[in-house]
Amino acid sequence: MPLFEYTCQPCKLTFEKLLKQPQETADCPQCGEAAKRKVSVFASGAEGSCAAPSGSGFR
Repeated sequence: MPLFEYTCQPCKLTFEKLLKQPQETADCPQCGEAAKRKVSVFASGAEGSCAAPSGSGFR
């Protein structure tokens, strides 16, 4: 099951939720308001390439 990250604007809490299907919002466990789903760093590719190092034998 994928792990999704959410941020609640009213209380500034960031939390994760395991869900079968992605949801744009989830209830904040701290204040109960609707929190918006964040784009994960891994999914956005902000940390760089996922390519194997040259000479590793992986393609």
